[in-house]
Amino acid sequence: IRQAEEELQEQPISGSVRIGASETALHSFLFPRLHRFQTLYPGVRLLLHNVTTPKAEKELQSGEIDFGVVSSPVRTSSSIAVQILAPYREILIAGEKYRKRPDRMWSLRELTGVPGGGIPWIGMEQGSMTDLFYREWFSKNHLVYRSEIEVATVDMILSMVQQGFGIGFVPLSLAQAALQAERVWEIPLCEKVPPRQICLLQKKGMPLSGPARQLYRLILEKQEE
Repeated sequence: IRQAEEELQEQPISGSVRIGASETALHSFLFPRLHRFQTLYPGVRLLLHNVTTPKAEKELQSGEIDFGVVSSPVRTSSSIAVQILAPYREILIAGEKYRKRPDRMWSLRELTGVPGGGIPWIGMEQGSMTDLFYREWFSKNHLVYRSEIEVATVDMILSMVQQGFGIGFVPLSLAQAALQAERVWEIPLCEKVPPRQICLLQKKGMPLSGPARQLYRLILEKQEE
């Protein structure tokens, strides 16, 4: 068996891998692993679907993707196996128009203000897991989270903050370049943003193809970032 495995490993792997990935998972976790996979297996096609957590589950159930990599919170049916891959940090950012003094901490209550009369908030559309995450967190702080501007992707939050439309939460990894270039600034918060995680979703009992198995193993490996 060992000899057969070694012979198979020596043969070039071909085919395709279908991944459902959220934007945050790509920026915060997947990109370096996909680069490594492409280097190791140049003959394999990578088919990436941009998904939310509910869409990832739907595509897993229908067999459209091999596995999903998304951000928490994850709430799926019992037929989906969930593995936590890595934590990531989100920060509140502002552009030049709404930047705040960095030498003091700001409370959510100060920044929320009166609906329609305070600082505009930019967030993910209602029904997304990110929107639910912040609604629940604000509620625990006895506040109401409401976005004056709703967008479909995290990239759009960053772009609209840079253009001066308001403030919003984004993953630190996504905002890093804009922070260094001083196109956006972090607003220091009194309340600590709860940690979030990148999670792997897989349909229980669904076998993986050879290429998908190799990427699956690579994703689960501990790596130096």
